[in-house]
Amino acid sequence: MRNLFGIRLITPDDAEGVLRAHYSAVHETARSDYPETILNAWSRPIDAQRIADYRSKLQTRTDIISYVAVNDSGSVLGFGELVLPDTLGAIYVAASAGRRGVASALLRTIESKGRELGMTMLSMDSSLTAVPFYVRHGFREVKRGSHRLGNGLLMECVGMEKKL
Repeated sequence: MRNLFGIRLITPDDAEGVLRAHYSAVHETARSDYPETILNAWSRPIDAQRIADYRSKLQTRTDIISYVAVNDSGSVLGFGELVLPDTLGAIYVAASAGRRGVASALLRTIESKGRELGMTMLSMDSSLTAVPFYVRHGFREVKRGSHRLGNGLLMECVGMEKKL
């Protein structure tokens, strides 16, 4: 049976669903690639303050174009962010919705928007977990490095890019 979902621009009402998808992607999908200390710093438990902070980000950051993938009942399955001028900020899919084409659809939407805005290249820092996904979608590795998390811990990542 095929899973149906749609992609649309994010709204502040999606904040809790987005954070739940992010938490699931980090703590379930990526858990074999990172130690628990990194997972916990990368995605903290969801509470009212975290939801409020994310809503505020959605309403104030004009340099980020965010999309959500939602099922037919409106539940968030995943999300993706295009950070201007030329960065793929994130694609996260809840573990329960993984391997169903959600991330690929989000990526196609972000790439299309990038082309529409005149971008010729997308760059990003990928988690170790997501590298195979991005390679399958035409990204190439440009460097290995680390990303500093909010609490100061360093998380291994892979710098990648793709010509649009």
